[in-house]
Amino acid sequence: MNKNLKSFNINFGKQVVHEDINIDNVRTNQHYLHRLSMYKTLEWVNRYINRLSENENEAMNNIYSIVGDRGTGKSSFLSTLEMIFKDKKYLRFGEARKGKLVYAMPRIDPTVFDSKINVLEFFVAYLNTELQKNRQENRHNRNDIDNKYFSKLEKFNRKTSEIIEIVKNLQIENNKLAEDNTSVEFLDALQKKSEFKTKITDLLELFLSLISTSNEAYSYISLIIDDLDLIQNNGVYRFLNNMFSFLKDQKQLIIFLAYREEQLNNAVIDHLIQQNKYLLNNGIVNIDELQKQAINYIEKGLPRSQRVYLFINHRTAIYDVISPFLEDVAQKQAFEDYLIVRDDSKYEKKQAIEVTVNEFLKKEMMVQTRLAIDPIDAFEDTKFTFPKTLRSVIEFLELLQEMVPYDPSASDLRQSIWNLRDNVKSYKYYLTSRLKDYLPVLDIQVISEWSSRDYKTKNSYICKELFKQLPVVEKNDNATRIRAQDQ
Repeated sequence: MNKNLKSFNINFGKQVVHEDINIDNVRTNQHYLHRLSMYKTLEWVNRYINRLSENENEAMNNIYSIVGDRGTGKSSFLSTLEMIFKDKKYLRFGEARKGKLVYAMPRIDPTVFDSKINVLEFFVAYLNTELQKNRQENRHNRNDIDNKYFSKLEKFNRKTSEIIEIVKNLQIENNKLAEDNTSVEFLDALQKKSEFKTKITDLLELFLSLISTSNEAYSYISLIIDDLDLIQNNGVYRFLNNMFSFLKDQKQLIIFLAYREEQLNNAVIDHLIQQNKYLLNNGIVNIDELQKQAINYIEKGLPRSQRVYLFINHRTAIYDVISPFLEDVAQKQAFEDYLIVRDDSKYEKKQAIEVTVNEFLKKEMMVQTRLAIDPIDAFEDTKFTFPKTLRSVIEFLELLQEMVPYDPSASDLRQSIWNLRDNVKSYKYYLTSRLKDYLPVLDIQVISEWSSRDYKTKNSYICKELFKQLPVVEKNDNATRIRAQDQ
């Protein structure tokens, strides 16, 4: 029987991919943290393909958003999504999932767009790389490589060159293009720009035709882009503009974007501010109008009806968080047994798998440090105490795992007490590091000074620092009283 979290030897640093999740069991898998969001995402894919099968001319937005703060599990979610698309048993979507195959492109790191590389250039290069890889992997298994195949391959290469050339012109402003070319050349360049979306469509059709075999005929491509908000602000708008202009509504392409909503909004607002400096400085428009423009622009390309939100809350079960890190069924069962052993009246006799994150952390911290981390007052701010994201939960679990188990019944009681002391210090350093993320520098300096003082002087020091704040408090309080008397 495992006696503490440390005895499980869990590697919380590994990349989590939920290999037991597939399109058939995602909704009923009670221990997958983001099961409802994944189910909704896969249902979107099914609906998208079904509707296009019924009417291939129907206009449908092909971009789906995975939204969440940093540390909520977006990357793990996308890795699991990519794995589902690549699983040969679960590739088929559409009517009764017997028809259409989706080719899963590898997940894209968006930081490459911080340079002068355009998303369109990168996407075309990605298609070419995937085609070469597919040819290499299947060179001994294909019996359908003939003159038609090589003719399509030649068209694909030619189309790729044409697109790359047009992309270069897309990066040049129209007035600059007009300066450097004759009027005929300028009009020809604009004509090529207008035909660009059609060329992308042709390229996608050629790609799908080239990677398909007599056994596996692919109809769609999934493009997965992680952490879109990590692109520098000056590149976000260009990325979105190119995607909305040329990749959105491409029927053979299904796009998944992961981002932080607030950060994406701020990046677009930043672009609009730069573009409207004159109007802002002269009071013709204000920042509220630009904020509305940014939200409307993003909403048009990334509709809220096609967004899933990843988060954890006070009802999230600790088993759902830890189970992906457990190696096998036996270890998962051992953790369930561990939760039962930890059960007491505070768990209200819940099933082991229903124990919430906060309940578990409170109990473990009490066992390892003898500290009650429950708020004393109902109005106490607990953002420093309890984690709010998946990543911060894992950080807290790592902290607990590194603590030396405290055993009050140990034969060497002195050593056991020293272990308890070290655990308390570890928790103290953890809290101090979290406070630095939230509090002003002056407040952190007070905390650092308080920590370094002899315990006999700690109370007097903190009272003195609080007393310094009284004039500010009294001033605000007096102003409130004056306003009340005026009324």
